[in-house]
Amino acid sequence: MGSLVASALLAALAVVMTLALGAGARRALVGVLAALGLRPAAARELAVWEVAPVAVTGLVAGTGAGLAMAWLVVPALDVRRFTGLAERSAAVLDARALATVVLGFAAVTAAATLVGAFAARTAGARGVQDAERVGEAAGGPGGDVDGEDA
Repeated sequence: MGSLVASALLAALAVVMTLALGAGARRALVGVLAALGLRPAAARELAVWEVAPVAVTGLVAGTGAGLAMAWLVVPALDVRRFTGLAERSAAVLDARALATVVLGFAAVTAAATLVGAFAARTAGARGVQDAERVGEAAGGPGGDVDGEDA
């Protein structure tokens, strides 16, 4: 059970780090899009769409790879010394453990994504201010690109 908790914490950490790495670019993007009329809920959706495809792909590929490795490796190993069994052990699919891991990963990833999406929403307001400053510096409402005032 301890390894399941460690796996869940590592999954959450990976999602949070992914969202943290993209926070600066996301804040700038959300700021520009908010200046163009982006709804606050769409800022959250942007963070979710940043993580969801990778998480789903990782979940499917990781589950498939884990099951394939179990059926390929376990029969090839001779672990009778460690298990005390008279015969070689075979790979056994424990549906309850598999469902627990898959659903646990999905729940932890969803929770970490919601935290990141909330952070993206709060960063959106700062992004609008940043976009306004960039617009003024580039000759928007506050100035001229040439440096000459009309």
